[in-house]
Formats: sequence, C-alpha cells, structure tokens
Amino acid sequence: MGALTADERRDLFQFYVTRDRVKLNITNIYLAQLLKLNYIDYIVTVNFDDLILKACTFYNFLPPVYDISNIKTITTTDIRKNSVIYLHGQYFGQWLLNNPDELNRVEDEVLRLFNAIKTRRTWIVLGYSGNDGIFSKIQSLGSFSNELFWVKKELDPISDKKVLDFINTPNINANKIEGYYADAFLLKLHAELSKLNNQLEAPEILHKPFSYIKSIIQSITEINDDDELNNNVKKMIDVCKERINKAITEYEGEDSIETLKQNIIEAILKNNFSDVIAKEFEDQINENQFFEAKKQLSWYFNDWGTTLSNLAKEQDSKEAYAESLNKFERAHELDPTNDNALNNCGTVLSILAKNENNKSLYKNCFERYKKASELNPNNEVVFNNWGKALYNFAILENDENSYNESIEKIKKSCELNPNNEFIFIDWGNILCGWGEYKNNVDLCEESILKYKVASSLNPKNEIIFNNWGNALSVLAKLKSDRLLYEESIKKYRKAYGLNPEQTDFLANLGRSLYNLAKLENEKSLYKESIKIYDLVIERDSKNSKVLNDLGTSLIGLSYFYSETEKEKILYEAESICEQAIALGEGAYNLSCIYALLGKKEMAFKYLKESLERNVVSKEYVKEDRDWDRYKEDEDFKALLNLCGCEII
Repeated sequence: MGALTADERRDLFQFYVTRDRVKLNITNIYLAQLLKLNYIDYIVTVNFDDLILKACTFYNFLPPVYDISNIKTITTTDIRKNSVIYLHGQYFGQWLLNNPDELNRVEDEVLRLFNAIKTRRTWIVLGYSGNDGIFSKIQSLGSFSNELFWVKKELDPISDKKVLDFINTPNINANKIEGYYADAFLLKLHAELSKLNNQLEAPEILHKPFSYIKSIIQSITEINDDDELNNNVKKMIDVCKERINKAITEYEGEDSIETLKQNIIEAILKNNFSDVIAKEFEDQINENQFFEAKKQLSWYFNDWGTTLSNLAKEQDSKEAYAESLNKFERAHELDPTNDNALNNCGTVLSILAKNENNKSLYKNCFERYKKASELNPNNEVVFNNWGKALYNFAILENDENSYNESIEKIKKSCELNPNNEFIFIDWGNILCGWGEYKNNVDLCEESILKYKVASSLNPKNEIIFNNWGNALSVLAKLKSDRLLYEESIKKYRKAYGLNPEQTDFLANLGRSLYNLAKLENEKSLYKESIKIYDLVIERDSKNSKVLNDLGTSLIGLSYFYSETEKEKILYEAESICEQAIALGEGAYNLSCIYALLGKKEMAFKYLKESLERNVVSKEYVKEDRDWDRYKEDEDFKALLNLCGCEII
C-alpha cells in the first residue's frame, strides 16, 4: 500500500468495496438489529466499507456516524449511543488511514474516543487482528470492569502472540472466545440474548420476509393528490399490498408450515432442546400434515444429538453417548436422506465400541457409515470416520483385512478432499499405529510421509507436528536410533511452540527424552525429561500419566548415584507414584521402587497386582533391570509362574 498514491489507494478500496460481489453478511444484519434495539451502544470499525450502514437501513434507521480520520480534535460533546465509528476512514473519504504515518496523525484522537466510551461497558472484539496501532490504544485502557471478549475462530500462538499476551495479562478482565467465526458468534450471541428477552426475535428480513417488505411499503408516504396518474400509482401500491398480505397469510401465519419450519430452526439456533418442545413440533407436523417440515425436525434432533455427544465427551458419560445416539437415530427416521445423522450415529457407535471392546457395536457402526456413504458418496467425512473405526476394530481383532479396508476408506476420503490436512493426519495415525502394533518399520516410515503432506497443507497445525513426533518416536524405538529420537524431540518442540497451552505436547517430549536416555544410558537426558515432566505437573497437577512417567524417569536417574543419594531419589519417586496410583494409574513403578529399595514384601505385593491387572507383561518384568536383585529368588520365580510365566 505504501507504494500507491492516496488517490490510487482510494480507487482500489472503492473498487473492492462497491463491486457487485460485495454483499451483506449475517454479521452485518444481526449487528444492525442489536444496535437499533440498544443492545449495542457503539460499533467501532477499522473497515472502510459501508456494509453496516446498509444493514441499518433494513431496520429503517441510520445511526450517527463518526469518522475519526476527519476529526481534528475530540470535543467534550458526548459520542451518541447507537452509533458507528470509523477509525481508519470511509472508502470515499478524504483520508484513508492504512499506513503507519497516516495512522499516527489520529492516535491521540482514537485514545480520547476510547476513553470517552469505555466506561461501564462490555467490549467485544470481533474480526480484528490487532495488527495496527489501534491495538496499543486498546491495551492502554487498563482493566475492563465489565470484561473484554476477544472472539476468533482460533488464536494462533505465534501470529496472535501479542493478543494472547494481552488477554492473559493479570487483572485486566480480558477473555478469549475461540471456535467462532463472526457470523456464528453473532448468531449464538443473539440466541442467548433472546433467551433473556422473549421479545427479541430473529431479524424480520430473515424470519418474516413478507412482513418486512410490508413494513417497507408502509413507510412510503401515501399520495394525497387526486388525479388519474396518482390514482393509478395508488392502485399499484394497493395491489402490491394485497399480494404481500396473501404471502403473509400463506407463509407467515401461525398455522403455516413455513412458520413451523422457522420455529424449528430458531429452536436449533438457541440450543433449545427438550422432549416437550420436540413433541410439540412432531404433533404440529402430524396434526396439520406438515410432513415437509420433518426435514427441519431431523436437523433439530441431529443438533440435539451433537450437543449431547459433546457433553458425553466432556464428562466421559456412557449414558450421554447413548442418549445422543438415540437423537441421531431419530433424526434419520424423520429424514432417511440425512447422511449427516447416519454419520453421527456411526461416530457415537464407534466411540462406544472402542470403550467397551464391543464387536457388535463396531458392526452396527460400519452399517451406519455404509448407508451414509450410499446417501452421499461425496462426503469425505463419512469415509474418514469409517476408516478410523475400521482401524480400531482391526486392533481389537488383530485383523489385517479390517486394517487394509481402513486404509482404503481413508484413501477414498483423501480423493474426495485432498486439501484437508486432518485426513492426512488420520492416515498417518493409522499407518503408525498399525506399524507399532506389528513392529513394521515400513509403515511407520510411510506415516511420516503423510504428516509431511499435512504440514505442507497447514504448517501452523500443531497436531501434525505432535503426531509426527509420535511416529518418529515409535520408529526410533523399533530401530533403536538416537537420531530418530532427536528428530521426534524437535517435532514435539515445534508442536509446543505452535501451541504452548497444550501440555500433552510437553508430556510427549518428556517421554521421548526418557526413551533416548534409556537407550543411551545418559544421565543428562533423564534430568531433562524430569524437568519437562515437572513443567507439565506445574500446570496440571492431577495428570496421572505424567506423574507416573515422572516416577519412571526418577527410577532411571537413580542408577547414576551412590546408595544414599539413590535412596533419596527413589523415595521421591515413591511419593510421586503414590499420587499417580491415587489418580488411577497402575502400581508397577511402585513395585520397582520397592524392589530397588530391597523391600521385598511390598515389591512383590504390587508386582502381583500389576500382573493380575495386565498393567505390565511377564516378559517385560523378566527383562526389567529393576528386578535384577530378585531374578534368582525362588519367591520371584514362583510369583511369575503363578501368573502364567514359566521361569527356567
């Protein structure tokens, strides 16, 4: 932009802002309504376009407009509520502030403006990157007594670092809301506000379009002059009104099918799910023979099932999964062409089957995916989910055919959408998982190629690098290769750098360091793994697996010290492992600690428990150096023989 003259920039912006392709979006329409109805006091924008003003005309009002680019000094006069404030100017204005020098000329005015409107208000930042001088003015406002919410689909730990640092500043009452684009957030916000105020309806232009047109016609002043020309115009308007009224009666009446459809959709938007409401909708469909509305009711049950499924995932609740499955099944009954409902049925059945190791549930799951793929053979999500379910079944049954079929399904998914990095991630996961299961180096190496493709599609997806690290770690273990472990460590660090809030990446880094330490018998690596585990536990003190892994690393480190120091480390490990056991982990590490401390009775007690619960295999115990003291002990041999492992 700096290479263009002011006129060239203005012409460029005008072209992009006024061309036919530029259309209003849902955000504009909902913002304008909330502005008119006093839910929003000010819309402050860094955009140059007039879309929000056009949207306001839908509600027959024009808000006060303030253009900071043309204000030399903010006066003591108040900024009127329900107004729109342009910080960078408007596309047709004398000033378009889009480079640092131009922005500097209004910095003081922007800060004065913010100070004039900031008090006792909730701030919502929507669709703004924070990559200009305005951001520093927001930062300078201090603590937001009524909260600030920064909304974005995903805040990237690198490109959005300064925004995240600002949000995480103590005591400023700033929060992030992720998972929403602007349109989705405004729909959700509107739905939640309407729960507090039943009078707040969806914008009339979307909810009752013919009533909206009628309100526009009614805003036209009637013609009073009585001559033939004016009489003809009156007749034309009257005919128009008649047609609109007929459309209102037919499509917007309380007893119309269109109103029922709209009510169902509104209930979905508001997450207003209940058996009572669902029955009311079904009764209206059956009593009035509005069978066409079954499609919308199918959507209702599908979204209800999704809500329950998400709840089940959070709570790890079998009952909630079963209830969500019931809703998805009902969605399919109402609309047998709803492939999404069948896909969701398959997904829930797959989760339940994996949790319960249930072959019958897997079979039902595959049937749902098959039907969904027949209904929509171009839905890559169905084939991807089907492939993952087949892989889990292959692991359960040690079934090579199911594994091969899972790969075929993933390939099909990739053919349908070769630009989806998540398909390549899943493909890599399946290859690596089966490779580890079968000790197959070639499959693990092939999985790495899939992660490379995924990273080329999205180099900022931290999951790719974490899973890539997993594959390298598995391959390193199979090949006893230090360089591969070092590569895995780099990938985990990369993943963590992309998302420092994800402690699982740190935990995986710690495990790779531990495995390398064990391979090389290197004291410094044991210490480094312990340091990493400590970082995880600082942020997640109830992470049982990491506590258990920390105990493992401490046991490994103890071998480098004399008896007194070794005992000290082992007692520290004992305390850590007891915490892990209390949180649900197995007791094998504790048995090893007692074996190293010479506490035979306690060691054998926890070893027996670990073997009986299949926490560890007998073969592993036979090779574990922690038991060297007792490998010739008759009681030790008897214990392993009792558990089905003959010692010769």
